[in-house]
Amino acid sequence: ARSVPEQERKAGLAKPDMLRPLAACLGALALACLFSNDLYASLLGEYSQRAYGLLPLALCLAAAALATGAGAALARSVLFLGAAAGAALSAFGLLQLAGLDPVLNAIGSISYGRAGSLVGSPIGLGCCLAMILPLQLRLALDGEDLRRRQMGWAFFLLSALGLLFTWSRGAWLAAGIALGCYLLWTGRLQGPKARPAVMTLAAAAVLAAAGLIVMTGRIRPTSASDAGRVATWQSSWKMFAADPLLGVGPDAFGLMLGRYKTEGFVRAYGESGSQGHAHNDFLQALSMAGLAGFAAYAWLLVAAWRRLQNALSDKAQRVDSAAAGAGLIAAFVVAKFNPIPLDGLAMAAVLLGFLDPRGARPRGLPAAALSLSAAGVLASAWLLIADRRCFEGMRAQSEGRIEEARAAYAAAVRMNPAESRYGFWLVGLIRDQARTEKDPARRISLGLEAVAAARAMEKWNPLDVRALHALGGSLAHADPAAQLPLV
Repeated sequence: ARSVPEQERKAGLAKPDMLRPLAACLGALALACLFSNDLYASLLGEYSQRAYGLLPLALCLAAAALATGAGAALARSVLFLGAAAGAALSAFGLLQLAGLDPVLNAIGSISYGRAGSLVGSPIGLGCCLAMILPLQLRLALDGEDLRRRQMGWAFFLLSALGLLFTWSRGAWLAAGIALGCYLLWTGRLQGPKARPAVMTLAAAAVLAAAGLIVMTGRIRPTSASDAGRVATWQSSWKMFAADPLLGVGPDAFGLMLGRYKTEGFVRAYGESGSQGHAHNDFLQALSMAGLAGFAAYAWLLVAAWRRLQNALSDKAQRVDSAAAGAGLIAAFVVAKFNPIPLDGLAMAAVLLGFLDPRGARPRGLPAAALSLSAAGVLASAWLLIADRRCFEGMRAQSEGRIEEARAAYAAAVRMNPAESRYGFWLVGLIRDQARTEKDPARRISLGLEAVAAARAMEKWNPLDVRALHALGGSLAHADPAAQLPLV
């Protein structure tokens, strides 16, 4: 009987409630998806990352909601696993630089000299490592025993080295700010005795940052990238201004960008250049979900900050909350310059819940999250199988097995007709067959098949450049004897 009030008292510390702003974000995304310019991309996410569609973001929101009631013991265990995972990611990235990645060795080396590890991108790896470094510093400075503290230092140094070789300036900045926040929130940068050390460290950090930026500019020129990022921000603002209430839809940024490119964007990337993200979280929220989405996102940020401050006031929770909060600060800084990968979004969701994991868990939430997770697994399996069919077609085509390639492409299209890449490969192959066919009747038939496949693409993706290109090219190259209607 005595334990119930105690549990209620501890749960009361986890304020404010995070479930309402999380639900508001989900509702804003669903509404924007309903009126999206590309319903398929908005539901599952754009092909290259699958990160900002309704389903992946809903899974992240569900993870955050579950983490708010995970309990302090489980949260501490997960934070330890995250610290270890960061070291493993960094080690794999360093092996890539040494030419020891068997997958990359089979398709080519990392000529650009930047570690990407299993995240698949130097920018994405830099983001993840910047978020994980505070967890490792927490283990190194505030681990439960000497063995864990030693492991923490090993994890921290290995991840810092991996972060360096991502050559991501945004991730470097984010890591520095996040580590400073952890030291500040745990009381290591407070008091008159700490001020000289703080000033010395700040001056050293500024000098080191300046040196790294200069070195990065010599190793990897960044002026064009910087100009392109500014142009992307300007284009994304135009996109928001055109549909300020609900935006263009979750993850429909790349599809709609062509209408809103500025002259600066064209100069930076060329007429056919594109981007799939606004490279700024505020502009991304405005462009893809409008003012409704931005308001929900702002509510979530304010609630998270207040929850963190409340948790830091409790000595029993301070260290873990400081680590989770510092990891989120790193993500917040990175998001001002680069997109956060799906790995980083999932990590941020868990850290959001771990700001204070002693909250109450509403009845039915685990079942709802499990159902959503099951839907995510099924959708992932479906997408992977369709991708596999397309890759089988690409391999068969490169090896001259044309009919097998065509059958594989057609199978991929049947599984996922909304993915324009599959149809694009299929239409291209049929047109190649038509160009080399000597029998006039067969050539006309192939031309008709190419047009039919392209029309199906255009039906599913009326605004997609690939679909329009495939249809226009098929109509232009069709045999005149076919007498095709233009519509």
